[in-house]
Amino acid sequence: MVPTVIRVRFYEAANYGDQLSLVILQGLARQWQLELTFQYAPTCADADVVGIGSISNGIDATVRPGTWVWTTGSAWPHWQLPQGVLPSLRILGLRGKHTAAQYGLDASTTLLGDGGLLLPRVWPREQFAHQHGRRWALGLVPHVVDWAKVRDHSTVGAEAQQAHSRVRLIDLSRPPREVTAALLQCDAIVSSSLHGCIVADAYGIPNVHAIVYPNQIVGGGFKFRDYYSAFSPPPAAETLPPVVNFDAPSLQWDLTWDTDDWLPCVKDAYVPRPGLALIQQRLYDATSALLHQWAGRPAPPPAAATPPLLWGVPEPGDAIGTPERGDVMVTP
Repeated sequence: MVPTVIRVRFYEAANYGDQLSLVILQGLARQWQLELTFQYAPTCADADVVGIGSISNGIDATVRPGTWVWTTGSAWPHWQLPQGVLPSLRILGLRGKHTAAQYGLDASTTLLGDGGLLLPRVWPREQFAHQHGRRWALGLVPHVVDWAKVRDHSTVGAEAQQAHSRVRLIDLSRPPREVTAALLQCDAIVSSSLHGCIVADAYGIPNVHAIVYPNQIVGGGFKFRDYYSAFSPPPAAETLPPVVNFDAPSLQWDLTWDTDDWLPCVKDAYVPRPGLALIQQRLYDATSALLHQWAGRPAPPPAAATPPLLWGVPEPGDAIGTPERGDVMVTP
């Protein structure tokens, strides 16, 4: 049987978060043994589905009727979906409440959450157990636009590159599985990349959003606020002192660059995401239903096809519980 080809729009850069759409959709389809294959779509007008990332801004009147939107977000706080486009879209879910408002949708009746939260379904933590010979206390995850500044910084970069360092500098341009393995080797994450935080959340790793100045992230902190808004109630904004302030290089850090200072600071600042397990389960149920629809197969009952999932796989000694369940209808 020839697989059905599904064209997925995501940003084409060699950047971790932007590549997770193909990783997750293809991985879940294989788990369900569905005859589906996923390919990159260069524009939203070419896509069957618009995927993970801040790419809602590329959706316009050229989009084909029936195009799916799967956990997509917006980059800009003042963007609005062009008038007349919404009837052409099938909204499976959006990243957060702010993006939902830009689509003119009621967040209370819209599936919210980033598809990156499903990564443990495709790559469970135990798959990386053989790579866990060494652990780092802290993982620094610069956004791709921040990478060179952090790597070459006389304090941060030099410390992270020492053989004895307890700090790991993680390059998001590396293959997605390699990046995921690196994140899982860290006790805590400091990230200027949204998906550094999202994937850390997915696996239960304490993390905080840090800003590298001057802030070159498109839209500033909007996409972080949008992602956190999916949780109810949303956690307070989590920001450490800037990792590097290039506007004022003589400015002293609020914390001495010492892992023993930073690690407890990250863990103290981290707020567990309210309702995370429920969001993950709803995303999984809805995505599974959509994959079956594309394959021409009946959708499985929500949360019925697999045993209770331990999202993030707790460390030994942690309490183990069953995630909350929630049903989501996928509407054509």
